Formats: sequence, structure tokens, C-alpha cells
Amino acid sequence: MEGMKNTGLQATINNNLIAAIFPSNSSIEGNFEVSYYGDNLLSIHFWGKVFNQNGTQTPKKIDKGIHIDLVSGKIYKVDDLFKPNVDFQNRIKEICLSNDSEYRFNHEISTNIWTYENFASSWAKENESFILLGDSIIVYSVRLEMLSGYKIPYSELKGIINTDGELWNKIQGQKIHNE
Repeated sequence: MEGMKNTGLQATINNNLIAAIFPSNSSIEGNFEVSYYGDNLLSIHFWGKVFNQNGTQTPKKIDKGIHIDLVSGKIYKVDDLFKPNVDFQNRIKEICLSNDSEYRFNHEISTNIWTYENFASSWAKENESFILLGDSIIVYSVRLEMLSGYKIPYSELKGIINTDGELWNKIQGQKIHNE
């Protein structure tokens, strides 16, 4: 990231982005798209391949949503969107199952052969496989060359979103600039 007036914050954000994307002792090849940009929040969908430094292993695929506070440099996790002690993973899977054809997300690397079962058996919050948009969240999993996921409107999640939480307020409290 370049061009911020606060160069200290810019350095913090860049260091946090590097730490979130690059495993240590590796190099990376990939691409990204901005999924959400507001005054205080930037969401980036990054995908590519990670290579270890000595080049002896097969490259590892990486696909990650990164959501960063442009005021503090903090990177948000999917847990930050939901109420504490709520089993949001299972609730999300229930919503996806009952709205399979309506909420199914198709990305350029998606295939038509994936099923809800592919998604449900592999999506886990620990993978940080989520992308924030102005009106919805995309949850997805990547297996081999297949990306499976769902674009769920926030209105479907209103009972489990932490509406007093910092991340929700960042999403809702600013002008939306979806790209």
C-alpha cells in the first residue's frame, strides 16, 4: 500500500498484509481484487501460489480474504463479525444448505461440479476463507482447483452478527465503495 499521509500507519498496514499473506521463508505469485473499500476498512481477496525458498516442494495454493482496518492496521477475522459464543459456522452452513442455488457463489476459478457437501466438509473459520462485501459476506473453501462457496446477505445473519462489534460498525458506518 502506498500514498498514505501517515507513513507509520502505512508501514504497519503493509507489514500486517505481508504477515497475513506470506509464510516465512517463502515467495509468492498471485493476484488480488478489492472486494470492499471504505474510509476505514479495506477488504482484499488474494489468490496465488506459495513457493518455499529452496524450491524443493510443490507450490502450495493460497486463497485468502484479508480485511484490514485503515486506522489501526488491525486485520479482522471472521469471528470479529459475529456475537461471542455463537456457533456461526453451523448457522452459516444451515443457511447455505437451505438456499443452495440462490446463494451459491461462482468465481472465475469455480467449477460446476462442486456440491454443498464439498463446501460443508471443508469450510472452516480457521482458514479465513471469507470475503466482505457492502451487503453480504462470501464464505468459501478451496480444494484442489475447485472454489466452492456462498454469498450470504447480512440480513440472513442478523440474529448472529455482533451489531455492537467494531467490524460490523466499520462495514455499516461508512459510505460503501464496492469494486
